[in-house]
Order: sequence, then C-alpha cells, then structure tokens
Amino acid sequence: MSAVGRVLWASPMSTRATSTVSETDPEDNFPVISDSKYSAGSRPGCHKQSEATDTNTDEVFLRHMDGLSPTTCRFVVHYKEAVCERQRMRLFTIYWELEETNRLHSLLMSLYSEADLEFRKTERETQGLLKALVTTQSLSRVSGDAEYLTAARHRSKESLRETDAQLESSKRSYHAEESHQAC
Repeated sequence: MSAVGRVLWASPMSTRATSTVSETDPEDNFPVISDSKYSAGSRPGCHKQSEATDTNTDEVFLRHMDGLSPTTCRFVVHYKEAVCERQRMRLFTIYWELEETNRLHSLLMSLYSEADLEFRKTERETQGLLKALVTTQSLSRVSGDAEYLTAARHRSKESLRETDAQLESSKRSYHAEESHQAC
C-alpha cells in the first residue's frame, strides 16, 4: 500500500506523524480487562489503568458478586466486557467522525485555496486583456471615428434629401407630361 493509502486508511487511534483527535484527548485512558479477548494492555485505546472508582460502590458490587454462582459471575463479566467494548466502539466511532470532520475541513480549505488562486489568476488575465484593449483602442481614435461617422451621417442626410427632392420633381414632371398627353 502506498504511503498515501496508509495515511488515508490509518485509524485515528493509530500512531502517526500527525496527531489525531483521539491521540490529543487527555482523558483517553481506559481500563484494561484482564481476561477479555485482548491481552492486558494491548487493546487499542487502553493505555493506563483508570483512576480507582468509588470504593463504596466497588465493595457493594463485589459483595453482590460473592453471592452469585461461578457461572453467573462469568456471565456478568462477559456482559460487562460486551458493554465496555460497545462503549469503546462508540467512542472510536466518535473519534472517526471527528477525524472525518477534520479531514473534510482540510479538503474544503484546500479547494477554497485553489479556487482563490484560480480567481486571482483569471482576474490578472482579465486586467491584461482590458489593458490591451485600451491600448489598441485609443480615445483619440474613437473620437475620430465618432467625428467621421457624424460627418458621414450628415452627408447621407443631405444626399437623401437631394435624391428625394429629385424623385419628387421627376414624379411631378412625369405626371404632368402624362396628364398633358391624355388631354
């Protein structure tokens, strides 16, 4: 597996160069159950013996256990192991959810950074194009074009008026000749 694959598939409880949520949690000390399916001290997340619980509660629990048969005591221990493992798995799930959230945050920050760089690059390119457009299209040239087009419009109007007047004169002359021949 590649180094990237190892980092992507590593457990948040594993030791890596970068710390994870569970590795930085100061309250990440779990009791070790000596006859559980894990050997003492080897269970993931079980690093130290937790502080002693309330001694009165322990004494009451142990007195009650003394009154049970060995079979029932074994079932109590197995039940407590199952409860402990479920709680541990729930905690691991929460650690993974926190890790997932952290990784998503990193991904989104990376995407934002790339989008921001792309935006700045596009903005520079746009400014360059605008500068080139302004450079090639000088104001004096545009003003000259406007003056030329205004003069051309004026000449076209005069030409149209003259042509229109000539057309009207030609029509009158044609109609007058036509009516003179009809008489």
